[in-house]
Amino acid sequence: MKNNKNLVGKFSGLSKEQQNNFLAQLKKKAFQSESSQKSEVSRVSQTQLAKGIALSYSQQRLWFIDKLEGADKASYNMPVAVGLKGKVSMASIRRALTAIVDRHAVLRSRIIMQNGQPRQVIDPQFALNIEVTVVTDAQLQSALYDFASEPFELEKGNLFKAEVFKLSDENYVLCLNMHHIVSDGWSLEVIKKEFIHYYRSEAPLPALEAQFHDFAHWQRQPAQDDAIKSGLAFWAKSLTGLPDYLPLPTCYERPAVLTEQGSIYRDSLAMEVRDQIELFSRSHQVSTFVTLMSVFNVLLNRYTNACDIAVGTPVANRQLKSIESNIGLFVNTLVVRNQVDPSVSFSTLLQNVNSVIRTAFEHQSTPFEKVVEHLKPNRSQSYTPLFQVMLVYQDFPSAVALELDGLTMTQIPISSATSKFDLTLFVQREPTGFNLRLEYNTALFDEDYIAQFTNHYKQLVIKLCSEPELKIGAVPLLTDHENELIAQRQGKRCDRYQKHSLVSLIREQVKCRPNATAVRVGTDSITFEQLYCDALQISKLLNNAQLASNAIVAIAISSGWRQITAVLGTLISGFTFVPIDTSLPTRRQQQILTLSGASMMLVEEIVECSSITQVIVEEFTDSANISLDVAAKTNDLACIVFEADECSSEPKGIPITQSSIINSILDVNEQLSVTHEDSTLAVSEFDCEYSIFERFSTLVSGGCVVMLNQADLKSPTAWARALRNHDITTWHSSPYKMAALLAYLQSSHVTLPTALNKLCLVAQHIDQKLLTRIETWNDQLLIYGFEGPSEAASWSLLRCYGKKGQVNKLNVLSNQQVHIFNSALEACPQLVNGAVYRSGCGVADAYWNKASTVDTRFVVHPCTTERLFKSGEIGRRLASGELEINQYNQQKVIINGRPTSLIEVQSVLDTHRYVLASKVDVVRSHSGGDVLVATAATSAALTKSDLYRYLRSRLPHYMVPRYYNIGSVLETEPFEYTEQLLKGLQVNSQFVGARTPLEKHVNRIWRRVLEEDQISINDRFTELGGTSMQAIKIVNEINAAFETKVTLKEFFRSESIAALAGLLSRAA
Repeated sequence: MKNNKNLVGKFSGLSKEQQNNFLAQLKKKAFQSESSQKSEVSRVSQTQLAKGIALSYSQQRLWFIDKLEGADKASYNMPVAVGLKGKVSMASIRRALTAIVDRHAVLRSRIIMQNGQPRQVIDPQFALNIEVTVVTDAQLQSALYDFASEPFELEKGNLFKAEVFKLSDENYVLCLNMHHIVSDGWSLEVIKKEFIHYYRSEAPLPALEAQFHDFAHWQRQPAQDDAIKSGLAFWAKSLTGLPDYLPLPTCYERPAVLTEQGSIYRDSLAMEVRDQIELFSRSHQVSTFVTLMSVFNVLLNRYTNACDIAVGTPVANRQLKSIESNIGLFVNTLVVRNQVDPSVSFSTLLQNVNSVIRTAFEHQSTPFEKVVEHLKPNRSQSYTPLFQVMLVYQDFPSAVALELDGLTMTQIPISSATSKFDLTLFVQREPTGFNLRLEYNTALFDEDYIAQFTNHYKQLVIKLCSEPELKIGAVPLLTDHENELIAQRQGKRCDRYQKHSLVSLIREQVKCRPNATAVRVGTDSITFEQLYCDALQISKLLNNAQLASNAIVAIAISSGWRQITAVLGTLISGFTFVPIDTSLPTRRQQQILTLSGASMMLVEEIVECSSITQVIVEEFTDSANISLDVAAKTNDLACIVFEADECSSEPKGIPITQSSIINSILDVNEQLSVTHEDSTLAVSEFDCEYSIFERFSTLVSGGCVVMLNQADLKSPTAWARALRNHDITTWHSSPYKMAALLAYLQSSHVTLPTALNKLCLVAQHIDQKLLTRIETWNDQLLIYGFEGPSEAASWSLLRCYGKKGQVNKLNVLSNQQVHIFNSALEACPQLVNGAVYRSGCGVADAYWNKASTVDTRFVVHPCTTERLFKSGEIGRRLASGELEINQYNQQKVIINGRPTSLIEVQSVLDTHRYVLASKVDVVRSHSGGDVLVATAATSAALTKSDLYRYLRSRLPHYMVPRYYNIGSVLETEPFEYTEQLLKGLQVNSQFVGARTPLEKHVNRIWRRVLEEDQISINDRFTELGGTSMQAIKIVNEINAAFETKVTLKEFFRSESIAALAGLLSRAA
């Protein structure tokens, strides 16, 4: 009958009755599986032994690893050190160890190659050389480490070594080292028992029934095939679909070839905690091992966000009685695969894990090597197959002092420099509690990370055993110290923003600098006092209209200071404004008016789209009679900005409060040292949420805002001219516009104005290539990145970039918080990825006129009741505590620097009467930017120009696709758009060839820049998919070729080769 002692450790904690029931089930299964095969190992004949014996499956795996990694590796060394205090007999030590080597043939084995296959041969004699080395206490660990790290050569044998270190006459340390290919953990216990026997006596022990090589030979016999096949069928079913590796976050990038350099971290759980765990296990009718494994699975789930988790665990694999007392590599490895759902309770998970482990142990005899061979998982030198983390539970004390003929024997830990897996947790039961030993790969983790990991395991095991009905995803993981570190990295708390409004901050400048220039447009300008007087006049107009106290006022003013006075006038009256870009299609403007619920619209001229009251804002001439002391009404809701919603077919309205605007302005101005000597060029469209900051951050500091005409907002030529003419110090835009400006300056060989010293780029992510281009162009500029969603006060992170794009500093803005949470809104540990949430001053409750309950992006924290916005980003906190966003909102598409909704584009496309079905894709173009490709199935003949014009009349220009794939059937399969294919999908009108030498010359320039084989002289530049930077190149080449001065504005007005050739002809 089989011996099941090796299961006791795994199932300690079960009651005696529960253990007996489980062992009885195993014995029944064992009897059934062995009824048709020989159950005990028989000895190999001397003839067979002389020829060499095949390796066991476990040995063959270690032999292969040894060949793969080279003979200088010590990864599979098994060192053990024992302190000997008292009168030590070296003769007895030599006698005992020699007897052990003589008794166990495997310790005299060598691994050789025969006919291309590894075989083990046994040397009949083996002289064990035991040296005695004198060391000091300070030298001991180093000496032990050196001895333990000495590699073995499998072909030469001598796979069992011993050395004695003498510290004093009655203080010695015996150190043994053997290769794992000839030993395992159980074998160490055999060695200890036999050493004690032979140290005391020369009397032989009873002969072994079999040697390890007999077991290896038995394992390879055909009689075992049926049992192995049955086991493989189970493991194939159990492990099918297992992920290649567990995505445990690492301190360092995982190397392509992972070495086994490792280290050990030690900790412990107190005796009362051990007793609590064992009591909990008994009360839930599971073993201590099951409880420890369940907690380990929870921790791995919290660290990886993975639900499919595989953990390795060793089993002694000594069910056969004949090998119970043998030394050798009998140990087998089981893969314990669990599905960990963070929404279930720990008690539920516990029972699931218990079931999985019980079933796995019923199939423990199937060699792990055969399982790997059968499943054929994807192999990589970067990680081990099937599992990368292991849990080892040992329920016997590791360092119990033993008395031996006047000697006290105590095990001494040896520092390890290897780790076979990413991470192995050893839990050892001791009289004082549980010893925890974390063996980890130092190419992946550092000690601080492992200390954090261990602390979290300790916290979880205590919390979960105390409150097992808690949902495992909602159990607090972070320590008080970790929470304090996170709090220190959040925005500082202050109340200064509560003391101001935008109106009051502007009034302070009116009082301090009434005659200073506030806004400049071309050669015209307006002072702070004039600006404020005009705003008061607009406020008077609004008040006379007798609007409701919470009225919404739309502002559709293209540019100039009237845009700013309209904003101020609306705020003075206590109303909320909605900025509208006057270049938007009429349909879009009407859509915004309807969604916002605006009661009145301030305009430069009457707009046809609106049915609401319109007030024309003109220049005021009677400002001298205006009192500056008019009190502004209080309303914290400053404006509602509409932008494309990645999750909807209509734009979303984002409420932005004065509190959030002022909080951001005051904090950023302080960090960027903005003063009255600064000036900003306003290049952002009025309906961008960051245009408010762009315009007012400088004004509240007493600086000047330079504004452009509507047509110049897209002209890098006009931007560069304004930068030079007005000594602009601060640039504030999307990275797209910065790239366009940079392309113009570089292609035109225009130098950067010396006054410009700050670049503020607003985006969820700034491309490293752009940063490098800026630094190459001018390495003296201070580059700042403003990150964050509009829903959370426009941005909450300010990054200061240093040389070569390195982030020198990252700050969370005052009164803002950025959180990394799991699915249960619990904080993630350092380096662990989680969803990014934002909270604090200015975070919206919901989208305008939409209930927050229908949008899962707006949530309330169940414990703190804090309002949160889920931005769609994935991030983590680094060991320094700083935030790292490593995946941005994948649904959010940015085209030409503006948010774009694929759902809305498709929705509008589907309204065309001849479109049966459609889809819209984002494709990376050869120029490096993202472009939209519309695919449509139509019921009638439609051209690309037809669909382009249809969308252009209904959507903002940046949301209109450049490319159209039109057919009778919609292609639903994923499609790869090559550059050649995209060229064929560009919008083209009927082809007309160049007719004159002038048109031919211009045509050649267009084709070269746009990389087109042919272009009709009537093709419109924008319909060809031309970008701002390509327009700059064409204009520069034309001006150089014809010695003329065509401006970008003139180019965009011409739009075609024919029109541009006509312009050149007239200029000549």
